[in-house]
Amino acid sequence: KVSVFLMFLFMTFYGFYNARGMIMGPTIDIYSPSSENLETNDKIIKIKGEAKNISAITINERSILVDTEGVFEEKLLLSPGSNIIELKAKDRFKNEVKKLIKVYYVEHIQDNYKEEI
Repeated sequence: KVSVFLMFLFMTFYGFYNARGMIMGPTIDIYSPSSENLETNDKIIKIKGEAKNISAITINERSILVDTEGVFEEKLLLSPGSNIIELKAKDRFKNEVKKLIKVYYVEHIQDNYKEEI
């Protein structure tokens, strides 16, 4: 009786362990930028991270690709001032997760003229 119970317990835990991806839903981990709120002087920002248990992922409603490990890397052109970057991932059961990155781009104005003597 004990061995049957232990076998049943093992099979139950094994089933939950293998189904954890479906139970937990999609996840997004952002590696770069390291902060969800930042200020930058760079016109282009690189978004790098990892998504798990997904069937689709977007940045600002534009589909992006991930490698076999779920790693993604995209470059975005920033507008002067406030920029909100939304990452959204869905799994095959339509569960969804969102992450927001708020970036304030400070544009450098360069003097493109020379004084004539």
